Amino acid sequence: MINVDPRHANTRLTALYGKEGLGNFMYRPIKWIRQTDKYETLRKVLAIAITILLCCTILGLFIVIPGITEWNRQSNKGIKIPSDNTVPVINPISTSLAKFDNLTVKGQVNGLYITTNETNLAATDEFLKAHPPREQTLHLGCANWYNFDIMCKRKSNYGLIVDFNPKNAAFIKKTIEIVKASESREVFTSTIITYLNSLHGKERNLFFHGDQQGLPTDRIEKELCREGSWLENEESYAFIKNLASNEQIIAITENITNHKKFSKIREFLDLNHILIDTVYLSNICNFMQTKDEKEAFSKSVTNIVDNNTIFISCPKIKQSNNQTKILHQHSILGSEILEKEFDHLLLFELVRD
Repeated sequence: MINVDPRHANTRLTALYGKEGLGNFMYRPIKWIRQTDKYETLRKVLAIAITILLCCTILGLFIVIPGITEWNRQSNKGIKIPSDNTVPVINPISTSLAKFDNLTVKGQVNGLYITTNETNLAATDEFLKAHPPREQTLHLGCANWYNFDIMCKRKSNYGLIVDFNPKNAAFIKKTIEIVKASESREVFTSTIITYLNSLHGKERNLFFHGDQQGLPTDRIEKELCREGSWLENEESYAFIKNLASNEQIIAITENITNHKKFSKIREFLDLNHILIDTVYLSNICNFMQTKDEKEAFSKSVTNIVDNNTIFISCPKIKQSNNQTKILHQHSILGSEILEKEFDHLLLFELVRD
């Protein structure tokens, strides 16, 4: 072991590096280490080593992180994000609306109608055209695909389908599932028909029932060329597909007589600045038999319409020849319903000459 005289250490370092300042810089740590016992010396050496390591690590982070970021950017250059909706879309408005679902409601009447079997659709279309669509709107309706027709015409931002038959909500959700996976209306119709033909027993009877004209599968094929149908052209199909892909069509189960629930739905929409632009209730009014049911129905309608809401339904129409029309669409503005003098019995029955 060579002993180094501390008195000459600074001189030797200065000689090596040619600068007195550098010699002092190197000499001081050596002197500081040698002034202690061997164990204290070891601790000091470790302290210095850890300090140097930390400094190198911090310096390295400033160099490495930007390098990794740039490498990542260059690696992903030219890569397109897939548009196949593999990542689930979470829509807070839709999520909240879905919570209004009532699992205790189990109503059902003669199966489901996928397409509309109502008349006077052309008059309804003219009424819709006569009143320009508004912004940030929701369509509220019952039953099935005819709601999509209205949404296309009004360019609705949301669709809330409410029916007292839980099977209706289930089929709307199945429709949305197939729409998301189908690039064209032809692919969609083919897929949905295959699905319906695959059903058996009670599930099949839900759609293939005697209370309708023709097979539902035949009626679906006719939707491709029916004027006003959401399946009539690619533009309207793409509109519904976009809403479906962004979770902007919601299907829930509820009874129209639960006017308190519909009041809460309206309150939620008002808080989020969403207008109920159109309401379609088909012939639900015909199933309101008691005075209490009719009053509750009227309260629900009053709760959901505003002055500019277009209200579409099928009240019974009594004609002068004593004949009664059913499933005949009738459209009015919410302002008429909200008038103090409005006779709410007109929501259930009209008289025509």
